[in-house]
Amino acid sequence: MILINFETNKNKEFIKFNIKGHADNDNNDFNNKLICAGCSAIVFGIINSLNQLDKNNHKILIKDNLIIIKILKITEENQILLKGLYYSLVTIRNQDKNNIKMQTERQI
Repeated sequence: MILINFETNKNKEFIKFNIKGHADNDNNDFNNKLICAGCSAIVFGIINSLNQLDKNNHKILIKDNLIIIKILKITEENQILLKGLYYSLVTIRNQDKNNIKMQTERQI
């Protein structure tokens, strides 16, 4: 199961994102490999874009089976990129709800 979590502030701005897990490790199904590859490509594309377009306003942690993006300063660039990340991952989740759990939490 891939677990995805977005956190927003009271203004509905993205402040944190994390993703962990794999699509059904116990099954060698080609579809599961595509789900993981799609999520990875989207997330790493956003990481590269943040590093190029919004250099000092975020912090990224990448560990085995875990990626966290924390927004240090809200900018138009990082909000557009994270909104794109959100909608891209929603599209993949809608194709395979058995392997992806996604939630958004609002901080007060």
